[in-house]
Amino acid sequence: TTGICTFMKTVEVTRAKGTPNAPSTLRVAYDVWRQEGIVGLNKGVSAVALRQLTNWGSRFGISKATETLFLQGDPSRKLSGREKIAASMTGGVLACWNHPIEVIRVEMQSVKAERRGKQ
Repeated sequence: TTGICTFMKTVEVTRAKGTPNAPSTLRVAYDVWRQEGIVGLNKGVSAVALRQLTNWGSRFGISKATETLFLQGDPSRKLSGREKIAASMTGGVLACWNHPIEVIRVEMQSVKAERRGKQ
């Protein structure tokens, strides 16, 4: 389902909107399904998996490293609520390094859509 959901999101973001006779997102999905089957709906899934892996791995890793810094070498000490929030925010912000992978995913799916349109 990740591929199909990602496909639908990409179509919605990249399709021409507001133009006369622009196909709906569901129409585009139906056309891809008819022409390419399930494989067509799953283009770019490997980029999605890579982005999710790097995003969540970074987010949790950076958050844990920040928590360790806050503990200052005393693992028996409990973190305050503010420290937990700060560590989580730090992990979330610094995990944005992998945004270019999301751009690659959108491009992978958009290029495929352009090729389909030229046939």
